[in-house]
Amino acid sequence: MRADHVLNSEALQPLLEQLVAQLQSLPEPLEDYHSQENEPVYQSGDRVRLITGFSGSGKTSWVDELGTHTASPLLYFDVAGMPSAGVPAALAREMAAFVLAEDSPERQQILLPGVSGVQSLRVIDLFISVHVQDMTIVLDNGHRISDDILVETVRSMASAKWIVLAQEWPGHQLFSTTTEAGVLTLSGWSRDTIAREATASGCFGTIENFQSLHDLTGGLPLFVRDALRICKESYNGDAARYVPSRSVSGKAVIAS
Repeated sequence: MRADHVLNSEALQPLLEQLVAQLQSLPEPLEDYHSQENEPVYQSGDRVRLITGFSGSGKTSWVDELGTHTASPLLYFDVAGMPSAGVPAALAREMAAFVLAEDSPERQQILLPGVSGVQSLRVIDLFISVHVQDMTIVLDNGHRISDDILVETVRSMASAKWIVLAQEWPGHQLFSTTTEAGVLTLSGWSRDTIAREATASGCFGTIENFQSLHDLTGGLPLFVRDALRICKESYNGDAARYVPSRSVSGKAVIAS
């Protein structure tokens, strides 16, 4: 190994801190983002908001766009692939790197042996209640962790605002009741938005064609864009040819 490629132990900690900080950042917002029908407002008085929608409905894209409309501290945390029991501790580590100085007493406290993830979150919550204004935590894929841990995690950070992104799941009513969350649903693009997206992608058709495309895809942005891609590649952009040929028993068949 060449000497100029050696990484000494003193340089490792700052590198890891930088990596954690990058993981906390929101994904880059889309350049061609389109608002959905009755889309949730970006700013709300609710301390906890639950934003639901099917896979492909644009939940993460919506929160990416939120990041361009606020200057307040905003931490993004995706629980996909994590075991439920490990979520509080993983969030506490990211929160510590986000808001606590390396030599702060709060950070030293949460690193003590035997301190649980929820206990660590409560220590951080006390800190931000005094030192951080208008903090928002975005927790993505909330439906993938157990109901009790999701509720306990959110309630342990009472000084922060929460936006929980999730598909609908059996426990969503329990979560919203226990945390007093405002529940909002992403309902997809309107027919007119689909028409604009179709024109921009090189497709054409009547407003009735785009209404049929809306009905087939539910207006879900990911599925609409997938359908328009196929329309452009396989039907020369002619929505009138694409829509009826892709309908089976009134349901959408969208190829990926």
